[in-house]
Amino acid sequence: MGAGKNILLVIVSILLVLSIFVMGVLLTANTLLYPEIYVEALNENGAYFQLGGFTSNLTGDIPVGNLINIPDEEEELRVVIYGATNNFLSYLRGEVEKPNLNLELDVVNLRDLLETEVESFPLCSSGESSRDLQGDLVCRPPEKSVSDFLEEVLIEQEVNLPDSGFVDLSEVYDLENDDIQQIRDSIGTYQNMRYVVGLIVLFFVGLLFLISASARIGMMVTGIDFSIAGILVIIGSIFGRSFVGNSGIGGDILKKIVETILNNLLSISLKFGLTFIGGGVVALVASFLFKKKLEKVKTGEILEAKPKK
Repeated sequence: MGAGKNILLVIVSILLVLSIFVMGVLLTANTLLYPEIYVEALNENGAYFQLGGFTSNLTGDIPVGNLINIPDEEEELRVVIYGATNNFLSYLRGEVEKPNLNLELDVVNLRDLLETEVESFPLCSSGESSRDLQGDLVCRPPEKSVSDFLEEVLIEQEVNLPDSGFVDLSEVYDLENDDIQQIRDSIGTYQNMRYVVGLIVLFFVGLLFLISASARIGMMVTGIDFSIAGILVIIGSIFGRSFVGNSGIGGDILKKIVETILNNLLSISLKFGLTFIGGGVVALVASFLFKKKLEKVKTGEILEAKPKK
């Protein structure tokens, strides 16, 4: 093989190593689009028992425990959280057109709560307007019942109480807004990149075989490149773990969960690195066996070619 082909072989090998490394990074990041890594982080940090307080923060001062039927049993709560996370991530991946984040709502309790709030309004005096100069309610007309007055206020404020027994958090928090749509578009681009990088890897592997002196050398160089890329991925994972460990993320429960997710992500990266090395070793062993087979074939041809005495 000439000097020009050797230089070309080195260049293609470097590009193949970089492509495999990028593919490892993309495959690792792909786990963030599925719920398992988040659920595992919650499990490891025993976070389920704190989620009652978290849902209270989501809905302000409303006593969520009385309105939203959140399971008391941890296993049931795991199912609810897994389902909601999976549904939202499916939406981000573009597999569904609408996020489904329904939570069971106690409609009767909700109306009772609102009527209790209305009942606390002072009754208007004779001839007193129920509104001040700014149009804000200050009292309830005595001739109107609590229920009628509540209905009037709800109609005026264009508020519809749900009657299905479920509340969709994606509508409450507008999870179909332009920012979320941009995230969906970016994830779609990322998913296409995975396939493009995969095709680039295959292209460079094929190119290596074409410019190599033999199929055995092509196989050997491919095995070396996969092994080097795997080692680079592992080194990146080790440095990443060291960075996370020294970053001081630990603290409250949310920070611990984030740290666990990052560490789990780096563990997955480590597995991909080992997989690449394993594939490279298989290719190297195959090239060695291929060489042995060629030697046996050549030896047999030589023996057959010798004239019999």
